[in-house]
Amino acid sequence: MDKLSKVLKVRAQQEQESAAQLASSQAARSQAEAQQRQLDELTAQYRQQHSEVVQGGAHRFSQFQRFYAQLTVAVNAQRDIVEKATQAEAYDEARFIERHKDRRALEELLQQRDLAHKTKRLRAQRRTLMQPPANPMV
Repeated sequence: MDKLSKVLKVRAQQEQESAAQLASSQAARSQAEAQQRQLDELTAQYRQQHSEVVQGGAHRFSQFQRFYAQLTVAVNAQRDIVEKATQAEAYDEARFIERHKDRRALEELLQQRDLAHKTKRLRAQRRTLMQPPANPMV
């Protein structure tokens, strides 16, 4: 195995690692978005209950306000998580694409080199066949 073939093997391995990382990033983003949707739904439910809580008295309203404030903090934190997961996914996708292009370019280079070697061998064979036979009478 020559140097370029070894490099191609390493690049293919790097591409596979990048693909696995991208899949992991996509799963993390998807999970974060699902959690975000759940928190948004919970927030919407509690907003609907706001009028009932107001009628329930000051103590109940105070509890509701504390909980709603904590929920709002959780929602905002989850939005940050989703944003970071989206950024990580975008980075991993770009890295995968770059590694894929590098591997493909290296494969093409190897194919061109192999074709050039094959062409050179065929020309040499053709020249050998085209030479006149040696004259044994001399």
